[in-house]
Amino acid sequence: MAAVTASLVLVLVVALVDRVTGPDLSVTAGYMLAVLIVTAVMRQPIPDLVALLCASVGVALSLGQPGAGGLATEIASGISRLIVLMVTSHLGGLLLVMVDTLEHAATTDPMTGLLNRRGLMAMLDTAIAQADRRGTEVTVVAFDLDGLKRVNDEEGHHAGDALIRRFADVLRGEARAADHVARVGGDEFVVVMPNIDEQGARALENRLTAIPRTPSFGYGLSVRSPGGDDATTLLHAADLALVAAKQRRRRSAEG
Repeated sequence: MAAVTASLVLVLVVALVDRVTGPDLSVTAGYMLAVLIVTAVMRQPIPDLVALLCASVGVALSLGQPGAGGLATEIASGISRLIVLMVTSHLGGLLLVMVDTLEHAATTDPMTGLLNRRGLMAMLDTAIAQADRRGTEVTVVAFDLDGLKRVNDEEGHHAGDALIRRFADVLRGEARAADHVARVGGDEFVVVMPNIDEQGARALENRLTAIPRTPSFGYGLSVRSPGGDDATTLLHAADLALVAAKQRRRRSAEG
């Protein structure tokens, strides 16, 4: 709403300049800026309505000014300006969609639809900043799938990909709404869990193993208290805990 108000104020300012300067100075760029401000934050048809307002104001101010054409001429000029402003609006909207699409692609794993490492680090930085303000913990849980290489070698990569997608779906379904789930490598996944302690985070592992047909996995976690480690260190600690857990499982199996 603030952007709409700002754009309307800008329309009034541009209209005032238009009134003072008359046909000696083109202020179309000012009207275009007002339309682009609304386009950045509002969906159609609001930007087109602002474009119509700008074109109408331009016609109204032109009538009766020295050097102005007749009514038909000014209306034709207003229609031309409206077309320019509406094209500006739609091109601006298209550009915003393209930017959003590229940003989503840059932070999303294409196979699973989860966050990728870049998206994860951005979310983890945000979670840490919020936790420090609130005085709460952040827990990072690292997972990897057991036997993915064997599945790829014996059954083909399509089977391995299906295993990855299956685990991603289960992980996404069991995570809380406040959690951030990412796939950061071939068989590696991470869940960022704000405002939860170690015991609460381990409950996620229990829920996963209770679901039929959940792929076998290992996991490790690290808990950050307020004012603790940065995102990179916290993630590294979870990775080390995962490696240690896998080594314990291996020794247990061999013994």
